[in-house]
Amino acid sequence: MSVPTVTSINSGDFLGKWTAELESDFSKDDQPAVFLPGHPKEWGQETARINLPIPADSARLTHIALNDDGHYLAVSADSDVRIYDTSSLEVVRTLPGIHPRSVSSIRFQPGQNLDGKLLVSGTSSRGDRHGFDQVNVVRCWDLGEPAEMAITPDTLAEAAQAATSAAVGVLAAGRNPFSNDDVSKIQNQILDTLSWTQVKLGLQSGHACEGRLTKGRVFSSDGSLFLYANQHNAVVISDSQTLQERYTLVGHTGLVTWAETTPDDSIVGTSSWDRTVRLWNTSTGEQLRVLTGVAAQIWIGAFSPDGSVLCAGIGDGQIRVWSVGNGELLHTLGGFDRWVRSIAFSPDGKHVAAGSRRGTLRIFEVSTWESAQLWRVEQGPGASFLEVNAFYTSRGLLVFRCGGRVFTYDLETNQKGYYKHAAGITQSSASGQTVATSDGQTLINVDFDRNVRLWRLA
Repeated sequence: MSVPTVTSINSGDFLGKWTAELESDFSKDDQPAVFLPGHPKEWGQETARINLPIPADSARLTHIALNDDGHYLAVSADSDVRIYDTSSLEVVRTLPGIHPRSVSSIRFQPGQNLDGKLLVSGTSSRGDRHGFDQVNVVRCWDLGEPAEMAITPDTLAEAAQAATSAAVGVLAAGRNPFSNDDVSKIQNQILDTLSWTQVKLGLQSGHACEGRLTKGRVFSSDGSLFLYANQHNAVVISDSQTLQERYTLVGHTGLVTWAETTPDDSIVGTSSWDRTVRLWNTSTGEQLRVLTGVAAQIWIGAFSPDGSVLCAGIGDGQIRVWSVGNGELLHTLGGFDRWVRSIAFSPDGKHVAAGSRRGTLRIFEVSTWESAQLWRVEQGPGASFLEVNAFYTSRGLLVFRCGGRVFTYDLETNQKGYYKHAAGITQSSASGQTVATSDGQTLINVDFDRNVRLWRLA
């Protein structure tokens, strides 16, 4: 009896050979979508580029965020955050991050420029006499205040080295010298202690809180409030001006994955791995409804532009659609093989785009909740490494990432765009992020090579 051969493949090998072949593509009225003039576009054809000061061997992901009018771009450069003027591409502020770990999310306060707030979420090493563990921290920067004296990773490393030299000199006097490995361990412990001390000072001053930013629009539409998840699976509503906690929304029993207000800011929606979506009164913190009927973890949520409907992406490869008004489960949408972790309504509320693992994206007609479009990569070994993350620009252009590439689709014109790396560049990661300016005229990508590229849309 022959034993079947199992071929294993890692993400680096797969992505290095992936050519973005499709099993299903967009079409309209039985006509296949056509490329926009000049597409596909390759690296080197971008309108502008920012080379980030990140070591080539750094394993940390890079995150970006745009302010409302698109004039300022925040970029996590290793542990720190740099704010660029998008016209000149010059750095206007450098904010020390959350050392010694990496930044995981950045958000600008709506309606503000460089006089508003910037939230930076990340992890740090918390130390005490029992040792070190990791803690999630949200740092709130008031961009209207004078720049603080930045304590950079280099500053902390220099201080740790000086302290280590002094300590080793005293401890080793008249004894056998420490090995290089011992000295390195001592220095790393001191560095972690100094880093955590900086975080503690931020927590004590009220400029940081212990928690993390979830998926979703964490600021309210008017920018007066922001949301974060604390370490107890609760969501905290905080005042953006005073940074004081208004309410803590307690009820979830699993990891909170999404938090967002309705477009009119009257309701907060939250989702969790506890298989529930919960709705809360923004003004009072009162729990209004618990939306159930889900048999797997919930990864993401989205409110319709009019706030009447909520969609949630589920780990069973389905989307649940509820009425916000009465909590009724209206529809269950399928067509995905794996978890759905990206959902976006079009600005006019007529369509919902959803992306999942194994490189699948569907567009649903809200009037019927039928699937109107299917984009799907060829299904073979390695397809499980591919995940689709989608959003709409203010002009209604669908933008999505998959496998380190960026794609666009215009449903009205049935035209598509494609932004990829040039031939000869070996891809080893699918990491990256894409945002669009508020006027819908420019795409900004941070790619797996740690460069930020600006592309002018037609």
